[in-house]
Amino acid sequence: MGRVNCQMGIDEMMRDIATIREIGLVDAIGRLIEEARGHPDAERAAGEIADHEVWFKWATEHERTHGRDSLLDTQHPIYLEAEEMARSVRYVGIAGGGYPIAD
Repeated sequence: MGRVNCQMGIDEMMRDIATIREIGLVDAIGRLIEEARGHPDAERAAGEIADHEVWFKWATEHERTHGRDSLLDTQHPIYLEAEEMARSVRYVGIAGGGYPIAD
């Protein structure tokens, strides 16, 4: 198991997992569930973690059938915000004389 981010509370982790589920980032959910399982307060959120695990198993099977990122909602407001930040970082890298970040 990887290093657990104990600075983030388990409730905050559960909210983040729920949001990332809405976006449809299946791989990220798998990593976050592993992190949540290792959190010192994981017992308190055992039911939510179990619900996320069930969804993750379903989503993994869905992606096997329909293709990777088939659940991805590229119109989700948080996804759009992250895309805009990535574009800004690429621009700063190019305009600032740094190395551009590949798409």
